[in-house]
Amino acid sequence: MNGYGTFYSRGTTDGQKGKKRSLFGGGVRTPFAIRWPGQVPAGRIDRTSVISAVDMLPTFCAIAGAPLPDGYKPDGENILPALLGREFKRTKPILWENHITNHSDTWPQLAVIKDNWRLAMTKDNSRVELYDIFKDWGEREDLVSKYPEVVDELKRIALDYNKSLPPIDKFDSHLCVPGDE
Repeated sequence: MNGYGTFYSRGTTDGQKGKKRSLFGGGVRTPFAIRWPGQVPAGRIDRTSVISAVDMLPTFCAIAGAPLPDGYKPDGENILPALLGREFKRTKPILWENHITNHSDTWPQLAVIKDNWRLAMTKDNSRVELYDIFKDWGEREDLVSKYPEVVDELKRIALDYNKSLPPIDKFDSHLCVPGDE
């Protein structure tokens, strides 16, 4: 597909659910490579650490030995152990909000990853999907009915996050995407 009538930056997702600009794995997963001779083990592939761009500031500050500003509460966390090849267990969820929801694969407006779970949902709670991203990389088996307690916890986290964000009308002029009329 050439992209006309849809987004131009679709790319390939290697069989993952969703496309770019979606809150499924195909829209938010990005390869991450780092080279730091003498620190990061060469050739190591880590398939278990869950990291995000919001982790970069706390990590770079840790590397530089620079404290975070007083009172600053980062959304991310220091992932230096993962980079150095050590065991890393994420302690904070990763959260997303999406305002581009007029295509079939961009319906989720909120998403959260916590531990091995990814929850995608609409803000009005009319549609919710849950995946075990460690066992189901392609997000094929929706587990909402099997794990209602996980769904409830992640929905609460996503909705609380959404309430903490500034109103969207402050940013409406920046959300115009060709084909979204």
